[in-house]
Amino acid sequence: MEVGIVFAVVFEICAVIGLYLMLSRWAGSPGLGGVLKFLVLGFVPFAAIAGASAAARKVFRGQAGTLESDVFIAGVSVLPFGFASLLAGILGVGNLEVSAIVVVFALSYTILILYTGCTRISGISEARAVPAVPIIILIAGWLSKILFAAML
Repeated sequence: MEVGIVFAVVFEICAVIGLYLMLSRWAGSPGLGGVLKFLVLGFVPFAAIAGASAAARKVFRGQAGTLESDVFIAGVSVLPFGFASLLAGILGVGNLEVSAIVVVFALSYTILILYTGCTRISGISEARAVPAVPIIILIAGWLSKILFAAML
């Protein structure tokens, strides 16, 4: 569990710095309130994936796994997007195509991490893990979108 939380904190730091760099170039530097909102919102995808992973483990009858393993899977799976956000903030709008390639890589890597977490850590069969992964991503994305819209 601790490793998953450390990965979530690294994601949070990378995402906040990347968003701050992006926003300061596009709309001016956000104030302290904006940075605090980023900090709160940064934990939403992590928490949503952890919750969706736990739900998938129960629904798809995972034979192993615990809340600690769900937190680990969530922490590892959000990390690529933290690095993508940081890189996009550093590169700026002039390198949008590079940022897009990095985001595609991050999404692909996240999908593979979630699949491996479902099959090897949570004990979900391979046949059931195939629909579980997109469901986890959809639930996490939907919850994140709702909370982002409510806070911003």
